[in-house]
Amino acid sequence: MGNYSQKYHLGKAESLLKASIELLHCVDLDPRFSQVTSVVAGVSSVRFLILSAHCFNVDSLPAFDNSIELKLVIHKCFSWELLTEFLNRSPLLQCLVLEHSATSCKGKYSEPESDSIPEGPKPRWHAPELVPSCLMSNLETVSIEGFKGQQDTMEVAKYFLRNSEVLKKMTISSDPLRAKKQTLYKKLRKVPRVSEACRVDFV
Repeated sequence: MGNYSQKYHLGKAESLLKASIELLHCVDLDPRFSQVTSVVAGVSSVRFLILSAHCFNVDSLPAFDNSIELKLVIHKCFSWELLTEFLNRSPLLQCLVLEHSATSCKGKYSEPESDSIPEGPKPRWHAPELVPSCLMSNLETVSIEGFKGQQDTMEVAKYFLRNSEVLKKMTISSDPLRAKKQTLYKKLRKVPRVSEACRVDFV
């Protein structure tokens, strides 16, 4: 989305099945981008959603009652609260993809890159107070792409293993992981899984 001087309004795009939205700036911190929320609201009925956002005002996130597949692109300044709210507002979610972006955040709203160190600062991910309904009845697959041992992402992976009752498969992929792959795999193997059918694959 490039020209933010325009006013975007989609209404309810009820016939839309798939939507892909890329937000190039921190829309929750700059008032120029407040109209973006109407775009997101306009695609809330989609079945498949791809969202790339450097940061986002979660208070404006609508309910995604029809969504079964969600892909979130994780930037270094990503607000993990967005993932929490998507889980809470997507009761039918079956497939979740978390893709780490290879690009750096730019501008005064960027955050330090210390998040990329496996054992570092306190994680910004905080588990929901209550387990979202999609984890109890629908979420079957979780894919984490571009994983390099980030502490937040590791905690997210553990959370899904501990709380996703119908999870069948978790796939973690990243080419640079070769040396770390075995260590990370051992860590996740120790995590209790509520779903006995769940398989964890490193590819």
